[in-house]
Amino acid sequence: MPTAAQVRSLMRQYLRLGRTFPNYNIRSYLDRKGREDARRWASGPPADAAAPAAEAAWRAAVDDLAAFKRQAAVYGMYGRKFKTVLELEHDAAAKAKAG
Repeated sequence: MPTAAQVRSLMRQYLRLGRTFPNYNIRSYLDRKGREDARRWASGPPADAAAPAAEAAWRAAVDDLAAFKRQAAVYGMYGRKFKTVLELEHDAAAKAKAG
């Protein structure tokens, strides 16, 4: 069973990995996925969950992170090098909001 430190570490890894993608959709998906997994594991597995099933779910989350890391490497080689219109609008709105 994962400890609280392992759950926090997994969430940080999802968020850190999400920042490496230039695509807004992938970044926001990884952010959401990391937060959802952390919420699910923060309170621990349900009391009626069997230990093997909970362990399998944790391994699946770790395997998902490994798959996203591989995807980040591929996306870095072949992904778009320019921002989409949606990302440009998001950046402009963030700059206007900041000052």
